[in-house]
Amino acid sequence: MGNKKSCFVKAISSYLVLTVIIFLAAVQVASAEKLTIAGTGDSQELLRLLAKDFEAGNPGTIIDIPDTTGTVGGLKSLREDSVKLARTARPLKQNEQPGLIEFLFARAPIVFSVHPSLAELKNITTEQFLGIYSGQYTNWKQLGQQDHKIYVVDREGGDSSRIVLEREMPGFKQLTSVGYIAFNTQQAVSYVEDHEFTIGFLPNPSIVNKKIAVIAIDGVQPDAANINSGKYKYVVPLYLVSKGQPEGLASKFIEYIYSPGARKILEENGVVPSDRQL
Repeated sequence: MGNKKSCFVKAISSYLVLTVIIFLAAVQVASAEKLTIAGTGDSQELLRLLAKDFEAGNPGTIIDIPDTTGTVGGLKSLREDSVKLARTARPLKQNEQPGLIEFLFARAPIVFSVHPSLAELKNITTEQFLGIYSGQYTNWKQLGQQDHKIYVVDREGGDSSRIVLEREMPGFKQLTSVGYIAFNTQQAVSYVEDHEFTIGFLPNPSIVNKKIAVIAIDGVQPDAANINSGKYKYVVPLYLVSKGQPEGLASKFIEYIYSPGARKILEENGVVPSDRQL
């Protein structure tokens, strides 16, 4: 009888302790200061890494990086005061500028990416890339690879990565796409990662820790030295945007992204950090 009573008391005690822990955790989350940063998928995974590091150094804060709504969606949320910061992957257009301040924090290479089934492919020429995206090349055998159909992932018009290719790669803008059109960065990443013999062009931060291989273009690797020298031309700017001067947690996070610790994370994830201009 005594043993049963003792077990019962222990069970009740454990339950009460667990209840208190859950209650305190809920109180802590409820009282935490929260910042949501909405927008482009190009910097989504990168900002999640930065958010985690910032939260570790600033207990009682939550930096929420929701799934992409695109640059336009992020700016819309910012103007509607749904968020304090937006994330974008292009400079603001003239009609978007009034009342907004943009903070360039990094430059990310757009990388020519393939499924691991094409691991032996290390380089592609501009002519070959244009040939693939125009439908001139339809089998990897034509490019010295395995005898298999080429699958292509393209992006919708107005996508930040596509805009850069249209500007920097002569002939690309005039092509009629023959590939699967992905309407956000994560969709494009998933398609390349999940489908054998597929090629795409993706912002480098989006493929960190993904089973995707990066290939050189015309023998040029998308590394910091080639980006800084201008030898690698396919680069997308990454911004945070505020409505007026940032305040509170938004201001603190912007200060953080220019810190040595944040710069280290940016460099480790294949992007070139920018110095603060404002």
